[in-house]
Amino acid sequence: MKIKTFFPFILSALLLGCGSSTQPKVTVQTGLDRVSEFHDLFKNRRVGIITNHTGYDSKGRYITDVFRELKDVRITALFGPEHGIGGKASAGDTINSDLDSSRQIPVYSLYGTTRKPTPEMLKNVDILVFDIQGIGARYYTYISTMALAMEAAAEQGKPYVVLDRPNPITGKVMEGNLLNPQFSSFVGMFPI
Repeated sequence: MKIKTFFPFILSALLLGCGSSTQPKVTVQTGLDRVSEFHDLFKNRRVGIITNHTGYDSKGRYITDVFRELKDVRITALFGPEHGIGGKASAGDTINSDLDSSRQIPVYSLYGTTRKPTPEMLKNVDILVFDIQGIGARYYTYISTMALAMEAAAEQGKPYVVLDRPNPITGKVMEGNLLNPQFSSFVGMFPI
């Protein structure tokens, strides 16, 4: 008896799910997917990129490959946050600066002896680009890395571009407490 009453509801739900939707299909694009639209921003400039293992576009191309396809753009430095460029270091591990041998460019650590790019690190950079997928929470070091690098770029008079990525937890629901500024740290710098 219960199955017979429940069956029309299940059938209706299945039919509704299979029917064509009048909603248009929406494709989400990240800032990296659209970087070629802003080519003039990067043209004839030496680009420094702050990124990690999340710096891929929707076609599966890594950020350095995307920028290399732009005419008259040269990548002169990479900067890695906590966990490093490859995202393989454990939380809290010190990351050392290195040389990317395949690209022949320096990889500066922003989670080692310094967390803010120094003037020396930025001397061969005309524009600084940030492209890291966050986790949708205020208590994470990537926001702090972004802020300190933005501050360093401003101090050196260099443009700073954030290639936006959507919040993975939709950004529709806000939960949790605001950070009490008394407890500000690199894990949570701002009362957001």
